[in-house]
Amino acid sequence: MEPYRGDVLKCPACRDVVLRSFASRLICDRCSGFFLAQADLRGAIADLCGPVELSFEDENPGTRVCPRCSGALTTCRLRIGFLGAEIKSKATLDRCSADGVWFDTDELEDVLARAHRKLTHRPSQ
Repeated sequence: MEPYRGDVLKCPACRDVVLRSFASRLICDRCSGFFLAQADLRGAIADLCGPVELSFEDENPGTRVCPRCSGALTTCRLRIGFLGAEIKSKATLDRCSADGVWFDTDELEDVLARAHRKLTHRPSQ
């Protein structure tokens, strides 16, 4: 454990790397993954698309551990509903229902890019 630090928050992917905290997010400097609270995730997508509904589907027990509570993460797919449209993440994400979602490298970028494409390629009504 690091001196003067209470809890050591470990990367769910690397397992031996201590996560760095930045703006309420937890970031792994080795694998570039990060942990994001569901409210922050909803806000990031809403900034891009407007009001959204998030749901998690295909949840199954996972092998990774939540960096905040040390509980087991579930694997799932993210479904985003907005403006009558819907997208589902291609990637299987790791989620703690209490604390947030772990994104491996490029997974959030893919979710945001898919949402943006869906929003900009909607037929005019």
